[in-house]
Amino acid sequence: MRAPALLISVCLSVVGCVDPATPGAVVLNELCADNNDAWDAPEGGSPDWVELYNTTEATISLAGWSLHEPDDDPIPWPEDAEIGAGEHLVLAAELGLDGFVVPFNLSTSEGWLMLSNAEGEPQDWTTWEDLAEDRAWARVGDAGLTWANQTPSAEEANP
Repeated sequence: MRAPALLISVCLSVVGCVDPATPGAVVLNELCADNNDAWDAPEGGSPDWVELYNTTEATISLAGWSLHEPDDDPIPWPEDAEIGAGEHLVLAAELGLDGFVVPFNLSTSEGWLMLSNAEGEPQDWTTWEDLAEDRAWARVGDAGLTWANQTPSAEEANP
């Protein structure tokens, strides 16, 4: 996975994508690819999940934004999608759900995820390897520059 992650990083920097070492206003903050009891969805169940974090002091509209994998076409979020100032927003990763969700399951062995705005411009991205059940790939500190395999803290500040 090290070589593909490096290749993706080089390719993204060449095409002008966001540098994941420079967090933007809304960032990928944490994800859990094998959720058993780390977080329960409001609708019930324990789906995989992705947490976004708003680094600003203003509410940001996420209308038309999307989370997607490299070879997938983005599925835009609905017009009423937003994230409050300083808010942690957890999105269920569930196949078959519509609306304000991640429309696919996350890989536990290796993965790649991009957050794009309504214009399709990348805002943040990450890659990961080998996530065990109820472990998270998360930034060290909210919007931190480094990522680590750690205990999940959905809807709360990252340690």
